[in-house]
Amino acid sequence: MLLAISLTISTNSPARGLELPVSTPNVPLRSSAYVTMYQIQNNSTDASPWILYPASNKTVLVVTIKLGHVIQSQIVNFTMGVPPKPIATLNNTIPTDIVYDHFTKNNAKRVWIIENDTLAYYNQEAREFKTAVSFPGGAPQYMTIDPSDHFWITLFNTDQIVEYNPTRGNSSSYTTPTPNAGLQGIAVSPVDNSTWFAEAYAGKIGHLTCKASACAITEYDPPPSLRIQGIIQVAVDKNGIVWFTIHSGNEFGSFNPSTGDWNLFPIGYCSDSYVADCWVGLPNAISLDSEGRVWFSEHYAGRIARYDPNDSTLVEYMMPTASAVCRSACTPYAWWMWPGKDDKVWFTAFGLGEIGYVNASLPIPFNVTSESSIVVPQGGSTKISVSTKYSAGPPPSLSASVAYQDTSSNPPMISFSVGLERFFASNSTASSTLTVFAGWNATTGPRNIAVTAYNENVTVNTFVKVDVIACTPHLWTCATSFGLYTTVGFAGGISSVGLMVLGMNLYRQRRRNGGSPRSAED
Repeated sequence: MLLAISLTISTNSPARGLELPVSTPNVPLRSSAYVTMYQIQNNSTDASPWILYPASNKTVLVVTIKLGHVIQSQIVNFTMGVPPKPIATLNNTIPTDIVYDHFTKNNAKRVWIIENDTLAYYNQEAREFKTAVSFPGGAPQYMTIDPSDHFWITLFNTDQIVEYNPTRGNSSSYTTPTPNAGLQGIAVSPVDNSTWFAEAYAGKIGHLTCKASACAITEYDPPPSLRIQGIIQVAVDKNGIVWFTIHSGNEFGSFNPSTGDWNLFPIGYCSDSYVADCWVGLPNAISLDSEGRVWFSEHYAGRIARYDPNDSTLVEYMMPTASAVCRSACTPYAWWMWPGKDDKVWFTAFGLGEIGYVNASLPIPFNVTSESSIVVPQGGSTKISVSTKYSAGPPPSLSASVAYQDTSSNPPMISFSVGLERFFASNSTASSTLTVFAGWNATTGPRNIAVTAYNENVTVNTFVKVDVIACTPHLWTCATSFGLYTTVGFAGGISSVGLMVLGMNLYRQRRRNGGSPRSAED
């Protein structure tokens, strides 16, 4: 599913076609307390919603796409309380990005899209569609607008970042040092107005800075312990930290250019009872709201996620799994999302033929807590306590999630099992035990796992830093960042496992030729 929408149709000027049918009733559909849905697609043969951008507190501009022998796309004006209205129809094109031009002074009410090899716009006042600039063979992917109203665009085929000035109508391009970088998402930093972008194939983050008339690109590699091939979208917060999503696994993360620190997090636990194999995740669109919280879509998992850097909590909102175009057991396919006004975070669910929004102002009636960090020896395990406190309804279930790069090997480098959940009605709490296993093949060093409390509508996650240390079983010693320790030295740090028990466990693991226990949940 990596880069599933990164397609280029060979046509110089897409023909304008007849309007495609869209759903006429504009009433909220049944969903949950947190998520409100609206039907856009009438039946499975109609165009489905793929990308959108909030134009106001009630209006969202949606791009619908109908695949087939003749590909048809449409820009739809969706305003709450009013039937959806198509405003432009395009043939032989798959738009990959859309922006409503909030900031320009002279381009009011223009809707900008990337289609085929062009940046184009629809002028809502003049009701006309025009091409602004073309990039023959460039395959433009995504765009962002800086405070000077300049557009910055990634070109997939030519490894270039393009700056386009709509006032003067001129453009400049800058080539990445790495060829075949696979350029994807792009964002402007609120700190210094520099530009950051994703290199999906290279597994790097790029940074374009301009001084006077000269611009330069610097590329940042993650440390060897992290793999970010498939990085697809980026966003930059007020502290200059770059947030990103990885569309080849189940991870999102951050890079702090001031300190050089990288962090990678898995999405929360996702049950097959919601969407089959939704643990795959495939995070995609990412942005920040006015409070500095990080929002992103979980494309395959069908959830909209919110990460708060202030308390390191991840909340994930689930969608319905049935609609007018898919009657039951549907995968929502949450390709795109974008925060809007009034605490509404808008998203598309093309598997349901719907758009919707998350009401970010509503509190979640439960939490989850656990240890913040643990040490696990290669071939060993560590137990931690997990608890949740809830204020309404039945208690949530408890589980965990591990990053794809730690589970993609055979055997997996990191796995887990969840103990029996115990409930205490007197104080509305529940608790369990999570056992984290590290295989003999696990790379040493820290990584994050998600500890999840969840119900049928939402998940709440906290993260535990798991530091895997190297062990020599026949010597009963393990290496940590503080030096070499015997098993006596670290026994207390791994859930008070006794010396003899630990020694026998390590011996048995070695006899099993590096076998690693798998998750009881799996």
